[in-house]
Amino acid sequence: MSRLLDLWAPAIPARRPVGYRLPALQGAVRVLDWREGLRLVRLSPVDLTCRLPGTLPVVAGKLHQVQIVFQDRVQATLQGLVTGVRVDPESGQQEVDLSFTPLTLEAGRRILAGLLAHLGDTGGAPESAPPASGGITELIREARRIRTLLRGLIDERPRGRVVSEDGRRGQVALLPLAEGGGAPLRWSADEDTPEPPFQLELQGYNSIFHVQVRTARREGGHFLAPLPTMIVRRRNRLHRRVEVDAGEVSLRHPVWPGHSVRGRIVDLSHEGLAFEADPVEDVLYPGLVLPRLEVALPGEPPITCSAQVRHLLPAGEAQAGRCGLWLSPSSPVDRERWIAALARRLYPGSEVARDRAGELWEVFRDSGYFGLSDQREAHFVQLRESFTHFCHKLGRAPGVGYQVVHRFDGVARGTVTMVKPYAGTWVGYQLARRDVSGDDARQARRVLREVVLHGYEHAMTDPGFRWFVTWIQTEGRFSRLLMNDLTRRYTHDRDRACLLRFRAFQAACDEGEPRFEVGPEVSEATPWELQELLSALARIRPRPYLEAHDLVAGRLELGEASARWGAARLQRERAILIARRQGLPRAAAVLEVVEAGAHLFGLFDLVRLFPLIEGGERHFQELLQAARDWYRIRGKHRFTYFCETRETAHATELGMKDLGEADLTVLSAELMPEQLEHAWEVTFSPPLEVKP
Repeated sequence: MSRLLDLWAPAIPARRPVGYRLPALQGAVRVLDWREGLRLVRLSPVDLTCRLPGTLPVVAGKLHQVQIVFQDRVQATLQGLVTGVRVDPESGQQEVDLSFTPLTLEAGRRILAGLLAHLGDTGGAPESAPPASGGITELIREARRIRTLLRGLIDERPRGRVVSEDGRRGQVALLPLAEGGGAPLRWSADEDTPEPPFQLELQGYNSIFHVQVRTARREGGHFLAPLPTMIVRRRNRLHRRVEVDAGEVSLRHPVWPGHSVRGRIVDLSHEGLAFEADPVEDVLYPGLVLPRLEVALPGEPPITCSAQVRHLLPAGEAQAGRCGLWLSPSSPVDRERWIAALARRLYPGSEVARDRAGELWEVFRDSGYFGLSDQREAHFVQLRESFTHFCHKLGRAPGVGYQVVHRFDGVARGTVTMVKPYAGTWVGYQLARRDVSGDDARQARRVLREVVLHGYEHAMTDPGFRWFVTWIQTEGRFSRLLMNDLTRRYTHDRDRACLLRFRAFQAACDEGEPRFEVGPEVSEATPWELQELLSALARIRPRPYLEAHDLVAGRLELGEASARWGAARLQRERAILIARRQGLPRAAAVLEVVEAGAHLFGLFDLVRLFPLIEGGERHFQELLQAARDWYRIRGKHRFTYFCETRETAHATELGMKDLGEADLTVLSAELMPEQLEHAWEVTFSPPLEVKP
């Protein structure tokens, strides 16, 4: 079993009041010695918060007799200990916290039963959980994208839910969209399904797509409606859920340890799970921290976790009650078990590969990957041994990276590699799909979809994940569609995304290559010169670029990343060279090196050049020549130069091979749920067009 110590840290639930937040209910709480008019603003089986209409001399630590009243019926009479007094900033009134003593299981059940019955009768709903993190709403108005979305959504999940203006609900069976721009939206429905106007809701990867349908006509047993001019996409979760057929949660109640809770698991996600429960009988309420519970899934070893109750759904006529948990594995071993068990259910056709270098090599060969940038397969043969060694080490270093492989009928069909070369940055690369005779466009796209989603979402399980980086050749049709379109959508947010065009050059380090004389004033940077470099970078590059590449104070020397790679016996190093004139710094070269075999095109043995003053580009050639010497000393036969300036003569005059233009994409980890949603969308069949 691989070690996850460098990825795992025990999570602590955010502290917040437990129970249900209520709309200042009057008459629901009575406290002896206090005047009438108390309003109940929060309630749980163990405590409450009430609002006083005026100022009373409330004494912390004093016991009071408390009655909980719903529907003119006393649900419980208890002793309440004053544990907190404050002034509500909105109402200006006193708020008092009271903790019940003694705590009894039956009293807790009566409190919850009365509260939920009251809410059911009044049609109200408590604020039982904090707002979902990472939620987003997008208005989609582009006609081409609307047609593509509808075609793909219907192809993936042809059933949709409708909600009429008066609140009636139903389901419809959507029919595939016909070809042609004027083809209507078509569906069939049962007699009791509401007719338009209604809102049609379609499930995406991790979003709900809302389509407003105003009118429709009947034709041949079907309903037809014009295509919408706008679709609203809403996402309220960071991670998608997957339904499961079997599995059980078991725990001892933290307040009443003699009470055991068991329930069938309904669904799972990287954030937690939901299981069948009776909120009243099991005495579960929002915010309740569960220090220890056990997750049992078929075919998996037991997983011990801590958790916090986030959502509760009382039982209805047609379904059992449900409890949603935020969950944190209790140890590195439990974390690995949890991630592996979840991956097998989210991505049944793919896995994080270990020691599968031979299979991956075949995918690269058969996919045409070796032919990129006008290369030939023979060029890569000499790299196979180092690639095999790297794969072997990577499989035992999950904090450094991993490789996802997709199989169908026992044959490896696709792969993507992910590594973490900087402190908080994951880089996705070497995405390849193997063409197999008999595969149709749908199957080919599904292979790419699962490989990409599995590879990218797995990085989100790293608590230290901050940035996602890719390098996309401008001629790479699918890769541009996958990464550039989404990144371009967010480039207005200069703190979370950037897109930078560059030209890649490959340089040989052999003695016979064209040379440029390196002056005596090119050497490694002094501490003062490093500060000058940081100042210059802050002026010429956006924050996401700098943060993602550890080009910021405190991380410039790659200390954290180098230590992580070194612990896995993998090479990772950075040096910074300065070109000077008369002792003053003019330009800088940032040189990086990684373990041989990490990238088949050698893109991690990488040089970037930056001017430190106006005209500093005139010193780029001598820095590149110094870089040749630096890499040769380290046993490298070549390195890659990412030229981020329009002028490229300084590279071509040194005989460097032009690998063509490419785009650097940088996305904040906060935007990764959007990247996953976008990846799901662009892998619809038939293929989408790529914007120029």
